[in-house]
Amino acid sequence: MAYSLGVDLGTTFVAAALWQDARAKMSTLANRSIVSQLSCLREDNVLITGEAAARRAADRPERVVREFKRRLGDQLRYPGHSDDHRA
Repeated sequence: MAYSLGVDLGTTFVAAALWQDARAKMSTLANRSIVSQLSCLREDNVLITGEAAARRAADRPERVVREFKRRLGDQLRYPGHSDDHRA
């Protein structure tokens, strides 16, 4: 069964939809049709996104990146890493 996946990486939210059988249907991401565009690098160097990252933002704001689409291509330093990385 063939399908196409479309992803909208918006400035604030991310959404996805499937095109199948000549119809488009919104896909759920973490039980929602859109999710916040947040990423958080946990202390154990695991990257979490969306609502899980939003919950961490209050306690560890220095480990959270918001609206990262605007920063694509910027050089960044990640906590616990000595090398530069590109977003």
